[in-house]
Amino acid sequence: MTKEMKKEFTYNLKHINYSNIPPLVGEMMSLLKNHHYGSFKTDVNTAIIGCALEIENGNTDPLELKQGFEIHLMHDIGKLGMSSEFLDFSGRYTSEMFDEMKKHSEEGANLLEKLDFDVKVYNAVEFHHSNFDGSSYPGGEKEAAIPFHSRVIRIADSANTFLTKFCEKEGGSGVFEDLDKWTGNWYDPDLIASFNSLHNKVMDACKKLGVSDPSQTVYMERLVHLYSDSLPLTSVEEVEQHYSL
Repeated sequence: MTKEMKKEFTYNLKHINYSNIPPLVGEMMSLLKNHHYGSFKTDVNTAIIGCALEIENGNTDPLELKQGFEIHLMHDIGKLGMSSEFLDFSGRYTSEMFDEMKKHSEEGANLLEKLDFDVKVYNAVEFHHSNFDGSSYPGGEKEAAIPFHSRVIRIADSANTFLTKFCEKEGGSGVFEDLDKWTGNWYDPDLIASFNSLHNKVMDACKKLGVSDPSQTVYMERLVHLYSDSLPLTSVEEVEQHYSL
C-alpha cells in the first residue's frame, strides 16, 4: 500500500472541531450527510427498520421510540473519520483497512461523549457491531450486557444490507433466512423472533401487491405503511425536513 493510499484509508477525525458543534441529533446528521450522503441514507433506512423492530417487539411509548430512532440514526456517526474513497471502496478490504474501518464504532462513541450526548446514546453506538455471542468488535460485552439499541441496530443494519445489491443479490424474500442463520451467534434470539414477525407482515403486504420478491424500495414502502402510525419519521426526505438538513 502506497503512502497516498495509507492516507486515504487511515481513520482520522482531526477535521472535527468539537468546540463548534452543539450536541444535537440534527447537527450530527448534517455532518454525516455532507460528508457522505450514501452513509446518511443507509443510517436513515436502518433507523426506520430498527424502530419498526422495536414496535414489533412491544414498544409503544412514543418518547422511547423517538429516542431509539435518533440513536439508530447516529449509529454510524463514526464514519466521519473515513474518507469518501474509503467508504466507496468497492474491492475487498485489506486487513489493515479492515482494522481502520473497525475504529468507527468506538471513535463514533467517543465523539458523541465529547459532545455531551447521553451515555445511553454513545454506549449504543460503541457496541452496534458487537455480536450476541461476544464476537466481532469492539468486544467486551455479550448477550444482554450489550446495550439494547446496539442489538436492535445489529439486526436492522444487517437487514438493510441484505436488501441491497451489496450482497450480490437484491430482493426481500430471503432477508429473514439470511439473518436467522446467525441467530444466537450474531443476533439476539428474542429480537430475531420479533423481526420474523415483522418480515412476515411485510411479505404478506407485498404479496397482496402481486410482488413475491420485493426490491428494497418496495419492501421499505410496505414496512413504512404497516408501522407509519408509530414511526417518528418515515423517509430520508422526512428526516431532512425534520432536522432542516
